[in-house]
Amino acid sequence: MIIKNAKIIENNNIVAIIIENEKIKKIDFDNNFQQYKDDDLIDANYNYVIAGIIDPHVHMRDPGLTQKEDFNSGSKAAAKGGVTSFLDMPNTIPNTITKENLISKKI
Repeated sequence: MIIKNAKIIENNNIVAIIIENEKIKKIDFDNNFQQYKDDDLIDANYNYVIAGIIDPHVHMRDPGLTQKEDFNSGSKAAAKGGVTSFLDMPNTIPNTITKENLISKKI
């Protein structure tokens, strides 16, 4: 995958980001993506491209309080906002404070 015309926060350069096997292989500061052969080309249209965000404090409320939030709706909202990983707080019913409750929450 190649992302062209991407603005990065470091000094507002316009770059091409070359991705192979789901990892960034190179950030080409000359935005010279033509030398790479890839049919999967995304034009960032001079918008900022940032890494995924980790949210270390979320309340998915699953189990026991799913009328407020659950993993399905909460993870979709997180992804929409650029969050790629999150840590759920244990204040559910029952509280996720034992190994057994954590395992049951995983299922």
